[in-house]
Amino acid sequence: VCQYNAIDDVDTNLNAYLKLRIICAALNEGWEPKFTEDEVRWYPWFWLYTTQEIEDMDEQEKQERHLISTGDYETGYAGFACADSTDAPSNTKARIGPRLCLKSEALAVYCGKQFIDLWADFNLVRRR
Repeated sequence: VCQYNAIDDVDTNLNAYLKLRIICAALNEGWEPKFTEDEVRWYPWFWLYTTQEIEDMDEQEKQERHLISTGDYETGYAGFACADSTDAPSNTKARIGPRLCLKSEALAVYCGKQFIDLWADFNLVRRR
């Protein structure tokens, strides 16, 4: 809480990153990744949907994805959502830092959906 209150009004992306670091640390309850071969780490995944894709979804599907508008961001897509991918082809990049890793899949999904606005600020560029 003291760290959160000390964050000044800095760049949106940096501000979101600092808040997410604190949130992830709290959710992990002291767990930190050790990067051993047998360790599994989790990270929220997100998806950008087009307007047409959103219009084709039923209301339950829209709610499950916790869609938010991307109107404030520099993107041609219509919605940003937390995505849960199990047993599907996926790609990951090394840029995902250890401070935003979570100790379980459930925590990653919860964190992605509960704090989706912060994740959007962290991952997307705001319009100026």
